[in-house]
Amino acid sequence: GAEGEEEEEDEGPSSPEDILCRAGAKDFSRLVTDYVQTYQQKKRLLDTIKGRISKLESIEGKMTRLEALSSEEQALFDDVGADALREKAKLLSGAMQEMVDEGKLTSAEKSAFLEQLEVKLAAVEEEIKKAEADGKAKKVQALSQQKELAQKTRATVKDAPAAPLAQLRHGNELKKLYAKLAGLDKIEKVSKGHYTMDDLKKLGERPEIDEAISVLETRSRGWFEDDDVFKERVQACQKAGVSAAAKKGAAPASRPGSSSSGGFTTVAGGSRTAKAKASGPSTRNAFSAFG
Repeated sequence: GAEGEEEEEDEGPSSPEDILCRAGAKDFSRLVTDYVQTYQQKKRLLDTIKGRISKLESIEGKMTRLEALSSEEQALFDDVGADALREKAKLLSGAMQEMVDEGKLTSAEKSAFLEQLEVKLAAVEEEIKKAEADGKAKKVQALSQQKELAQKTRATVKDAPAAPLAQLRHGNELKKLYAKLAGLDKIEKVSKGHYTMDDLKKLGERPEIDEAISVLETRSRGWFEDDDVFKERVQACQKAGVSAAAKKGAAPASRPGSSSSGGFTTVAGGSRTAKAKASGPSTRNAFSAFG
C-alpha cells in the first residue's frame, strides 16, 4: 500500500546514510567534507554506522548458528560489509579527534563533549580503584594512561574558544533574498495599505522569493544536522541579510513606499523561519575521547 511505498522510499539508496555507507573511501571523505562538516554531524553519522555494524555482527551470529534470516536482515547482509563500515568509523573517529585537538567545537558541542568526558573520567576512576584492590598492576597502568589522556583532552577543550557556527552552504544567495523580504516588509509597514504600482509589483514577487528561500534552505542543510543547530544557522543568515539591507538603505527614503529598507534592523513578522524536519537525536549525544 501507500504506507509501504512511503517506507520503502524513506529507506531508498538516496538517503544520506545509504550514500555514505556505500561510498568508496575517496567519495566518503569528500562527502563528509562537503555535507557532514560539524563535530555534532560527524558524531551522529558515527553512531549510525556503529548501529549498522552492531546489526551486522548480530546477523553474522545468526548465520553461524544456522538460523534463518529475515528479508530485512538478508538485505542488510548483502549490502555493505562490516569491515568496510569499521574503516569508515575509524576515519570519522580520527576526524572528530582532530576537531577536538584543533578547537573546532561550537559552544554547544563543547558543553556536550565535556559533560560526556566527566562521565567517562568518573567511570575510569572507579575502574582504577577496583583494579588496585584486585592487585592488577598492568590494568591500573593502562587505565591511568587513559585517565591522563582524558584530563589533557578536557583541558584542551576547556581552554579553546568556541568555534563559530558554520555558514549556510547557499548563505550568500539567501542573504540577498532575506534582504529583499525585509524590503517588502518595510514597504507594507510604511505604505499602510496605500501602495503605488511599483510597490504592488515588488510585493507580487513575495511568493517567488519565499519559494526560492525554501529551496535554498533545504539545500543548505547538512546531513545528520540537528534541528536546533540548523535553525540557529538560518537565523544568523537572516540577521546578516537584514542587517546588510538596513545599512544599504540607511539614507532617508525618497518617498513613502520606497523599496529602501533604511533603518530596518529586525526580521518583521512576515519573514520566514527555517522549516527544519526532525532527523534524529540531539547534539547532547556527545563523542568520547575513548570511543
